[in-house]
Amino acid sequence: MREEEAEEVTEILSHHDMRVTKLLGPKATSRSVLKELRQGVDIFHFTGHGGTSWNKSKICLWDKDLWAKDLERSLEYSNSPAPSLSFINACETSVDIHRKGKVTWAPYSWAFALANQDGSVFIGTLWSVYEEEALQFAKSFYTKFLGFKNKSLAKAMHDARIEAKRRGSNAILSWPAYVLYGPPTLNHDLLLAK
Repeated sequence: MREEEAEEVTEILSHHDMRVTKLLGPKATSRSVLKELRQGVDIFHFTGHGGTSWNKSKICLWDKDLWAKDLERSLEYSNSPAPSLSFINACETSVDIHRKGKVTWAPYSWAFALANQDGSVFIGTLWSVYEEEALQFAKSFYTKFLGFKNKSLAKAMHDARIEAKRRGSNAILSWPAYVLYGPPTLNHDLLLAK
């Protein structure tokens, strides 16, 4: 299902005249992902496994886990800005940590790491999501956001939630897990002009 999502997202982005570099399977190493990001990309889309451990966020790559703090450091040392839009479609990529009944900012969450390096928008999840619903959400989001003039991030997220909810299962709900960090009124022309 993850490779299917990579193919579907590639097709949508390519349809909108965006150059896409796919790193699948053995090509999706920590080194290759960091290299692409340091060279500069407008959109970073990850589909795979992720999680949070000891207040630190990670995504699972072919060779090893990539931690949010390592990505932040790599971009900082290379003086490279974060992508304008990062969508990490994996489990628990936007989790804040609870301490003594209060929510505190996770110091090495993906949203924090990317915002610290001038990323404009981050989309992630608060809990585990089903692969089929994750695929549907990503397809719907990109189609709505890139396919309509002046469609805002908030409206594209809303429409993607509605579509995922309509097509989803009744077990663990995936569609409300998605969160947006960034200006909700931003449209694709303004975002990609950065």
